[in-house]
Amino acid sequence: VSESKQMYHCFGCGVSGNVYTFLMQYENFTFPEAVRALAERAGVNLPEVEYSEEEKKKAGKREEPAAEISMEDFSKIHLRVVKVLAAEKVPETDKLLKLTVDLGNEKREIVSGIAKHYEPEELIGKNVVMVINLKPAKIRGIVSHGMVLAASAGDELKVLSVDMPIGAMVR
Repeated sequence: VSESKQMYHCFGCGVSGNVYTFLMQYENFTFPEAVRALAERAGVNLPEVEYSEEEKKKAGKREEPAAEISMEDFSKIHLRVVKVLAAEKVPETDKLLKLTVDLGNEKREIVSGIAKHYEPEELIGKNVVMVINLKPAKIRGIVSHGMVLAASAGDELKVLSVDMPIGAMVR
């Protein structure tokens, strides 16, 4: 058992979490930071550890708690089903795709950061969920008129594709 795990259990941070959970969720500590904070509180001197750049990068990724919004604020977001008519890579970037979508009564262009997960041709013909009332934003010289919704877990990302007609409201 590693020294970190020993410290973790020593301070009563077992399955239910308690102090560790508090540090991770409310103090926004990474695991190593939480262990070091617990050790300091107990007067234990932990040896300094050198981490690789990759380990530092991983430890630095923190899931920020989502700010609560009211039902009134949520009701301002207009989600609709749109059909992807065309898709192409945005030049000079490996992350962005430019999508042309059909809302039923109009066509729009959207820039989406999904190119590492999709080839353009995979999206053509899909009915996806889009935020249609997002303020337009210029991204890499292209005005994006909305946002396609996607779900992610770890390195995996999937666009929300639905079997509903173009223009259907998402509630």
